[in-house]
Formats: sequence, structure tokens, C-alpha cells
Amino acid sequence: MLGPNRAGPNVTAQLRFTAAICGYSIDLNSAFISGDLYLNQSLLSILIAFSKIVLVLIDTYFPRFSRRNLHQCSQLVVILCFVLLSWLVLVDHHGIGILLINVVGTVFIEFTWDACYLCSVESVPTPLRASSVGSCSLVARIGALFAPMLVFLNSFWAVSVYLAVVLLGTLNLMVSCLWLVETKGISLDSVRLAQVEAEDEADDNGTEGMKRNDERTTMMGKDLEGADEALMKPQ
Repeated sequence: MLGPNRAGPNVTAQLRFTAAICGYSIDLNSAFISGDLYLNQSLLSILIAFSKIVLVLIDTYFPRFSRRNLHQCSQLVVILCFVLLSWLVLVDHHGIGILLINVVGTVFIEFTWDACYLCSVESVPTPLRASSVGSCSLVARIGALFAPMLVFLNSFWAVSVYLAVVLLGTLNLMVSCLWLVETKGISLDSVRLAQVEAEDEADDNGTEGMKRNDERTTMMGKDLEGADEALMKPQ
């Protein structure tokens, strides 16, 4: 049973912030990939849509493939892809290889999005779930605002976007390994019940305390009544 986790929303918000910067930066940078822009975008969209189906099948038929595995493996592939892309750009390579590696890297960035969204939904109690997801989405939108800045820096140094994705992705991977909570297979009701049980325990403790206070008040009242009767008796 997974109880309320204060670190969960903070961690997933940070992961989604990074995923937003990386995803939108690569998407905006696709205009500079060799080939036709619209063909590149169409290819990316088709493969991303197909990858979602594959991800559902993997999640269904491989129960041990956890949320942490999904995020960390995807993030590692993203880092490797864009390290390779940075090297290809530095050696002034032009060819289909840049497009293919971009496509693979973008698909796996989408997988990190999926892992972050699932963890942000599954790691908080039901009464807080909508607020948590909304807050993470807001942080992701703030991250998306920085994407055009990275693309602008690309006009000064051709590998700016790719190196930024590598550095941010490495930080993201470290955060995921250290603090991302595993949530696959939990019942969303159990997350809520864990919170309710804690509240019920607190209520019970409060009720017991009130009972003890009432008993003390009653005993003090009886003692005072006894003292008054003793004073009123004729000497």
C-alpha cells in the first residue's frame, strides 16, 4: 500500500520540466535537420503514434517492466542518441543518419513523458491527484518556454540543443534513480485509503484525548463539590 508521498509530485514535476525542454527543443530544431521539414514531422508523428501502441503492449505483457525501468531506460537511450548526434554535427556529417537518430531520440523522449505522467497520477492520494497533475503540467509548460532559447543558441553553436539535452537528461536520470517512486501495479484506492487511515488514526487519537480531558474535568468537579460540602458542614 502506497501512502501519501510528499517527494513524488516534486520529483515528477522536475522530470516533466526537463522532458518539456528536451522535447520541444528537438521538435523546434527539426527545421534544421537535413531533408524536408514536413516529411520529417510526418515521420516523427507516425513513429510516435506507433510507439504508444508498442508501449501499451509491453506494459501489459511484461509486468516486471516498471515505471522506473521505463523512465530510466528511455532517458539513457535519449542521452546516448544525442551524444552521438553531437559528435556527428561536430564532424560536419550530413546524411540520413542524423534524421534516424533524431527520430529514435524523440520517440524515447516521449516515453519519458509517459513515465512521468503515470508516476504523477499514481503517486498521490485521490483528493490531491488533479491538483498534482495540474501543477506538474504547469511546470512542464514553463520548461517549454525555454525551448526556443536553446534553438536560438543553436545559431551560434550547432550542437547547443543536443548538448543541452544530454546534460539535462543526465541530471534527469540521476534524479530518477535516486528519488522516483515505483508506482506500477498499485491500486489508486489504496493510495487514498492510506491517507484516510492516517486521518482516522489522528481522529481516534484526538477523540481519546478529548475523553481523557472530560474524565479529568469530571474528577476535578467532584473534588470541588466534596470540598464545598466539607466547608458547608456545621462545625
